[in-house]
Amino acid sequence: MGEIRTFEFTPISNERQQIHTISFANRIRKGGEGVLNPHRTNFYILLFVTRGCSRHMIDFEVLDISAGDFFIIRPGQVHAFYPSADSDGTIIAFTEDFLLQRADLCVISENTEALNELSIGCHFSLRVNDSERIDRHIQMIQQELCGAYDELQESILQKYLSSLLLGLLRIKRGDGHLFAENGKARLYALKFKCLADKRCKMQLTVSQFAAEVGISKRSLQRLTVLHFGKTPKLMIQESLLLESKRMLIDPSRTVKEISYDLGFNEPTNFTKFFKKFTCMSPEQFRKSRQ
Repeated sequence: MGEIRTFEFTPISNERQQIHTISFANRIRKGGEGVLNPHRTNFYILLFVTRGCSRHMIDFEVLDISAGDFFIIRPGQVHAFYPSADSDGTIIAFTEDFLLQRADLCVISENTEALNELSIGCHFSLRVNDSERIDRHIQMIQQELCGAYDELQESILQKYLSSLLLGLLRIKRGDGHLFAENGKARLYALKFKCLADKRCKMQLTVSQFAAEVGISKRSLQRLTVLHFGKTPKLMIQESLLLESKRMLIDPSRTVKEISYDLGFNEPTNFTKFFKKFTCMSPEQFRKSRQ
């Protein structure tokens, strides 16, 4: 197990844009051993499997994927590709700034909501007619990236990407993969989930998170149980546990350093927390990943 590498966004299709497309095979070839080992990125990755079967590891869960499957990888998630001779697919990589910059508040809200909802759960399968529609969106992005750069290209690509995300969200919602309620209730639940993931190191209380979301503690408890089947306290703990696992597989950092970085006053408190959820110590977990 080596140090966890973080890949920075590197333009491929068009050097002037913070978005690119590439096939599975080419990504593995260009990335070499780096992408076959656990790593992070500072950008979003959309993966569409178009042929064959393969596997992909995301945050320590190995997914079996096959033609028609789609999933999204968020910045900071630990993941790894598995080589496969008979599988192929399309990857779209983009930075959050690219998607949201210069957009009005309504578009920013829609795109942020789409990213958050699509990121919940592992992956889902597209039916044939859905795949055909999504493929048309992808082709429009690819064709625009192959064209000569001008002052309108960035706006055009942003709109194409936004349409792709909203199209995927419509499919996922229509298949019943997502929430039981719409409107503000869904937005509050999504906002909390996003905050819990991003601010887990701060170890905020449920009341503090509820205040940030803009609802009462009681309302937050009701919404998380309804939408996620979990209490907000458990979701906060799960986010902290996942981040601790991500950090522990990096051998360049000591358990003591990690415990303080995660907001624990003493390393022993971190060990107790970790053992409570995993039945092993941080050191044992680290050795199990070697």
